[in-house]
Amino acid sequence: MEQIDSNALILLSTVYYFVERGLRVILRSSHEAFYASLRASRKDMVFFGISMGLLISLASTPSCVRGAWNAWNAVLPGRDEPPWFLDDDAKICVTARAILWVSELNRLDLYPLYIVHHTGSIISLLSFLYFKWPALLFLVIFSTLGSEVPGDLLWMLSSYIDSMESAPRALLDFKRRLNMFNVAQYAVIRGAGIILVAWILAFSPAGLRTRPILMQLHAYTLLSLYAAFCAAYVFRQYCSIRDRLRSRPPSPSHIPVELDGPLPRSMHLRIPTKPAIIVVPYGGLMGFGFAALVFTCLTIAPSSPKDSVLLSYALAITISTAIVFARIFSLVMEDGIAQLVAQPLRTIFRPGFWLHGGVFGATVGGIVSQRVGYVPDFSVFAASLAIGFPLYETFSRIGCHTYGCCYGCPVESIPGVASSHRSHLLWRLFPYTAVTYNHPTDYAVTRTEPKLLRQPLLPIQLISATLFFLLFACVSLPLTAYTSPQLAGAVTLACHAAIRLATETCRADYRGETKGPITTTGRMAIGQAAIALAAIVHVLLQNSFHPSPFAIWSNVLDDGRLPASAMAVLAGTVVYGIHIEEIGTWIPENDVVAEKAH
Repeated sequence: MEQIDSNALILLSTVYYFVERGLRVILRSSHEAFYASLRASRKDMVFFGISMGLLISLASTPSCVRGAWNAWNAVLPGRDEPPWFLDDDAKICVTARAILWVSELNRLDLYPLYIVHHTGSIISLLSFLYFKWPALLFLVIFSTLGSEVPGDLLWMLSSYIDSMESAPRALLDFKRRLNMFNVAQYAVIRGAGIILVAWILAFSPAGLRTRPILMQLHAYTLLSLYAAFCAAYVFRQYCSIRDRLRSRPPSPSHIPVELDGPLPRSMHLRIPTKPAIIVVPYGGLMGFGFAALVFTCLTIAPSSPKDSVLLSYALAITISTAIVFARIFSLVMEDGIAQLVAQPLRTIFRPGFWLHGGVFGATVGGIVSQRVGYVPDFSVFAASLAIGFPLYETFSRIGCHTYGCCYGCPVESIPGVASSHRSHLLWRLFPYTAVTYNHPTDYAVTRTEPKLLRQPLLPIQLISATLFFLLFACVSLPLTAYTSPQLAGAVTLACHAAIRLATETCRADYRGETKGPITTTGRMAIGQAAIALAAIVHVLLQNSFHPSPFAIWSNVLDDGRLPASAMAVLAGTVVYGIHIEEIGTWIPENDVVAEKAH
């Protein structure tokens, strides 16, 4: 069994102490006033602990990356868990981190969050060594810990600025930019590491799929706590940056644009043709949503290459019928008979969309595909679409945010907003900046509700996108891996309906007739939840759980998933992303003034 060398631990711990003492001597001799300030504020232990952490991170991260790469290459697709082994790079990485965390415990006790982080890290490291968890899991996390270097520099710089009576403006500007860079790189690097480790745990032979369920739960709990800590750190830093920006006087670029001046710059691409072609980001995002459905279905449902080909045809039919019925429902619910009679062609041929119409259309398309022989197992096919549904919703909600077709309540209408900037629970949990639409014609919200031009709105679509992604990552995928696609799909549909109902009261866009506190879409979500609960009961009564093999027979590069997904992106972009002459229509009108008057 490969273990950490105890002799190396003793030697390197001693080296740690003498290097820290050397840093103290250097700082005291070179900048005595700063050193005295640290001593007076009792921050000297923290300062030198963070300094040593910075040096150890710089020295050990390359070994962690090499160790992770070697462990990744040692994993053979389709095989069982690889034997437990630590190569030289892995030993250096693990030893350096162990020394750092243990040594810093008594140096950072002014800050409880540091103690919580290091204690949790030591518990995780001991679990890894004691239970002999695959090295790839921890080496991936250790490889991302280099992201703490900018944060260490930021803390040290802040301590230096605090010791000065009046800090230079250039130094303060550098600190502000470093803070923004630190938050961005930390979120990207740590987030990518967490997602990769979650994928390894769920799907890779280097995960813990063959270990007892309690051990798997232990690993998932540690990963969840680590993810929560990272999210809390990013949130705190983001709030700090936001508060500082609000306290600054407005710059000319933040002054609202007057309507009688030049229009604000549009995010849409206008091609100067006759008639003009307008490409909106909403189409591409809808395309990525369709691609998410296709990729998820072709990963879960097929059991052979032949099934993959047949299901590709079935998905083409399903997405096509979903688009058609989404437009039919939109025509009935939104446009109405009067609009249809007044301008039939212009009303019919426009990129309208009604979500539950699309769900109904997908159901019809799936049934048709089964009848013609394209769907070998309808229950798995439907379940795989339901599992990919929240990932589709993630992209489509962001698309709605850019297009302005679905929007939140005005901030000023939220109760208690005067006393608390984010009084709504969902907004407190996901503190995105309030969205403001500044163009009078480029967004659906400002065309239908001109009074909302330049009005801060609750960013409910971004909040919804976050909730749906968390549903996919934290509920749908684990249930698919450890229970069955049918149960995972039913639970996903129920949770999706719950999210739709939870966000219903936060929206101000038209969602059908309101009866009591619930609109038409809310009633449809209740019906969806009832169907999902019935499906859950049915699956549980069957008492047959077969976790999905996740297309282990194929390779993503040559099994058709990527080509089919690319076609889905193209379909969404063409149908919803290309507009003619005006945003919101495919057929230009000669008398635009008459249209607006109507």
